[in-house]
Amino acid sequence: AAADSAFYPEGLARDARTGRFFVASVRERKIAVVTAGKPARDFVRPGAGGLRAALAVAVDARRGRLWATSAGIPQMAGFAAGDTGRASIHAFDLASGKVIARHDLPNSPEGHVPGDVCIAPNGDVYVTDSAHPAIWRLRAGAKNGAPPEEWLSDPSFRSLQGQAFSADGRTLYVADYPHGLAAIDVATRAVRWLEPPAGVCVLGIDGMGRAGDDLVCVQNGIAPSRIGRVRLAPGPRITGLEVLDRNPAVADEPTMGVVAGDNFVYVANSQWEKYDEAGARRLDRELTAPT
Repeated sequence: AAADSAFYPEGLARDARTGRFFVASVRERKIAVVTAGKPARDFVRPGAGGLRAALAVAVDARRGRLWATSAGIPQMAGFAAGDTGRASIHAFDLASGKVIARHDLPNSPEGHVPGDVCIAPNGDVYVTDSAHPAIWRLRAGAKNGAPPEEWLSDPSFRSLQGQAFSADGRTLYVADYPHGLAAIDVATRAVRWLEPPAGVCVLGIDGMGRAGDDLVCVQNGIAPSRIGRVRLAPGPRITGLEVLDRNPAVADEPTMGVVAGDNFVYVANSQWEKYDEAGARRLDRELTAPT
């Protein structure tokens, strides 16, 4: 937890080598670092490298990078009309937080909300876009300013959210908020939607991570919100869903999370429901410190 109730947490990533967690702030356009037993501190200062509303973060420890996505949305501090529709993928030095690179997404009529970033085993960066329903890819080693590639667009995509690679890196699992879970063959880019068994709901998934052969998902599109472990069998196919956590008193609006050893650490109370679509505070909703 942190004392700053205006932080507006969203993305969450972990450096397994050091145990540090990185938390993106939508409102303050920055990234904080949290280490057990120490107070949170700024790791990427507000607006550094053109950072807008910070949405997703991912650690590439092998290459010493912290990746982040940002978008120009009304909920961020200092929003101006010219920010509308603008979005970027950012790279920061994992040791110092210094700006390394920025890669802008091209303009599109519907704009962009690059809500999740995932690192492939070979270092390629994959970003899901929920406003312009597509998956963007940035090749490992891309030079500063290089445009991301629109790696995959499919008529079945509606609102893309969390991602996770299979253990062998051949399959990219992607959550689509109103559609469910898709397994994408990385080599062929073939999309296959995974049909859940009767009585199992995999809709409304936001954040997602892989634990062994299973997926741990933040489902905030159902009521009450919950953290679930989606059991996968070879194929892959869904065999069931185990509820791991459901605590609306604390986790009223969970969003993103990360597998940390035998634990799943997640943002419990993001502030999306505390602000309206114009970015103004809703006085009928209590603003609580991020947990």
